[in-house]
Amino acid sequence: MCLLRREGKPDRLMMTGFMFLILANVAQLIFRHTPSLNEDLIDGLRGLLFGIAIATLLLGIWRTARAER
Repeated sequence: MCLLRREGKPDRLMMTGFMFLILANVAQLIFRHTPSLNEDLIDGLRGLLFGIAIATLLLGIWRTARAER
């Protein structure tokens, strides 16, 4: 995975996490007004996007702290 290389910048990982966080929030607004889709599918998709966002942000924080040592 190219985001986990040692020579990569931790800021790129943080930006990816923020991108997924924004995407999850926008998806929450869009899917709120879409009654034709299954509610469980929408909830699962939102949970997946928020989970990816949280995981990449935590990984970016960990990499930043590790790079400062």
